Amino acid sequence: MRNFLKTLLAVIFGNMIFFGIFFLLMIGLAVGLAMSAKKGKEEVKGDHILTLNIRSGLSDLSQDRSFDFSMSQGNQSAISIYDIIDGIKKAKEDKSIKALWLQMNYNEELSYAQVDLLRHAIADFKTSKKPVVAYGEAISQKMYYLGSASDKVMVNPQGALDVRGFAAQLTFFKKTLDKLEIKPQIFYAGKFKSATEPFRLEKMSEENKVQMKALLSDISNVVLSNIAHDRKLSLDVLNLAINEMRTSMPEDAFNGGLIDKIAYQDEAEGELKKLLKLGEKSEIKKMSMSSYLDDKFPSMKSEGIAVYVADGDIVDGKAEDGSIGSENMVKDIRAMAKDEGIKAVVLRVNSPGGSALASDVILRELELLKKKKPIIVSMGNVAASGGYYIASGAEKIFAEKNTITGSIGVFGIIPNIGQMMENKLGVTFDEVELHEHAAMGINKNFDALEASKIQQAIDKIYLSFKSVVAKGRKLNLDSVENIAQGRVWSGARAKELKLVDEIGGLKEAIAYTAKSNSLEATNYFFYNKRKSEFAMLIEEFSSEDAKSSIEEKYFKSKLGSYAKYYDMLKSFESIRGAQMRMVYQINGL
Repeated sequence: MRNFLKTLLAVIFGNMIFFGIFFLLMIGLAVGLAMSAKKGKEEVKGDHILTLNIRSGLSDLSQDRSFDFSMSQGNQSAISIYDIIDGIKKAKEDKSIKALWLQMNYNEELSYAQVDLLRHAIADFKTSKKPVVAYGEAISQKMYYLGSASDKVMVNPQGALDVRGFAAQLTFFKKTLDKLEIKPQIFYAGKFKSATEPFRLEKMSEENKVQMKALLSDISNVVLSNIAHDRKLSLDVLNLAINEMRTSMPEDAFNGGLIDKIAYQDEAEGELKKLLKLGEKSEIKKMSMSSYLDDKFPSMKSEGIAVYVADGDIVDGKAEDGSIGSENMVKDIRAMAKDEGIKAVVLRVNSPGGSALASDVILRELELLKKKKPIIVSMGNVAASGGYYIASGAEKIFAEKNTITGSIGVFGIIPNIGQMMENKLGVTFDEVELHEHAAMGINKNFDALEASKIQQAIDKIYLSFKSVVAKGRKLNLDSVENIAQGRVWSGARAKELKLVDEIGGLKEAIAYTAKSNSLEATNYFFYNKRKSEFAMLIEEFSSEDAKSSIEEKYFKSKLGSYAKYYDMLKSFESIRGAQMRMVYQINGL
């Protein structure tokens, strides 16, 4: 007994020391970050040029900044696209901001729907008569599209524009699975439900090619028409320049009217001085968007219109940031229903879908919420399959022209890994069954009855999906069937098909919600936020999975641009049961 008590006390004392040291390290880290933030913070006083340099993707959700110093250090990941749009709007009226400088780079992580939102904000800024200048070196098509909204577009003499038009390139894994002797047993409803094609085909089906071409055409028409309009070019001339690859070299881009000047950065800054009517020796004081927002950010409200952002794959149960967990979202929906300060909800959906069960659980709670408070949906870059399912019952649905939506269909994939286990690893299986289908699993093919039962379940969920859409959109089932079949649509085409009501972004959805409920358009707040980096750091260190999480991040950092293939394969780990999901990634969109 004495030895037991000594051991127990030693363990308790050891844990106290460990957690004490851990706590002191975290306090030290926080103090260090605070001192670094204070030291690195830009001076806000005086006249400035506001600079926008978007180096990575942007979330619809800003990051919780309580006990977090990332914004003061210029960490762009802490701010959302709507923070930036608000910043541009504030800068329009701010007399201390004299111009907007867009730093074009090779960022391909933004979506075209997001670029459209930023272009609208820039167009509004230009009504103040303050100049907007875009400058870059190696520039992606998306960043050129953003920069083309400027008064002047300039490129480094040794730089390049990667403007090649639009294509969809899908990745297929069938031969990989064949080599591994894994047989995916696939069930789906909807001839356009192409989410399973990478695992059952070696190239796109004709149906998939048809929908991809239509989707690309819709997005291309919006993007290239806007570029042609802003650069005062005809659409035919622009398309010809792209097809003949007369857009890549700065000289060709200049001669083709895509840019205004070939210049080094100091020369580009000189052009800005001319626009501002400043002398050559005048100093241009630049301020980053993150520093400007840190100084100008409004105080947090918690009443009026609640904007709830549903971002990521839809999964069963709890989920971390970057996914929509049914348990998390149900808890939030019920809290919003009880909150008397919330008068209406704008649901911002940016999701390719996921678990059919989780989607239905979320939809049920949204229907209960709708009995108490109006729900308006704003679609982001993608609101497809399960993402469309949870949006379909809203009072009104807003989508961007380039939103990817629809994909009304269902699938399920259950692999047969029996041959791989035997031939590659030497593992075999045997069983004793009291009932004929008790040993049904992933080590052998389904028999005819088992396969038929699974397909019946898929068909039942597909019918339920169509019925939900028919009810929510006030359409008959035949009409829904004609536009369903798993086919994806652009937001512009979805409006024609009555899958959405209005073309517009989040601000338009908020304005409608305010007007229809006798509220002020400025009286809104974001209900959910991403966790602060400090909070995520604490979780990583305290989590049992901390080591594997850090190892995965390191592994993906080494994969670079190939990490997307890893993510695509890894996404199938979360697949349980039937899926309302648009799985594949479309390069370039």
